Amino acid sequence: MLSVVLPDCPHLTAFQTFLKEQQDYKRLTLDQWQGFLRFCEETLPDMSNFDESQAWPLLMDNFVDWAKGQQKDTEMAS
Repeated sequence: MLSVVLPDCPHLTAFQTFLKEQQDYKRLTLDQWQGFLRFCEETLPDMSNFDESQAWPLLMDNFVDWAKGQQKDTEMAS
């Protein structure tokens, strides 16, 4: 459903992969949907402007931590 609603979000593919790999969430709540929409609108593709001190759903904090870990793994493999 995310790809239908937010096809232009630069974080969509990574977020979908994260959702498949994580074990804590079985479905997204309205707050998480709205948080991801806001995340797509406000956060740069490299997530350099993500501010953990803002009121993000915990899911978004977990996603950013996961994505940064993926980036480090990619950089180390290169």
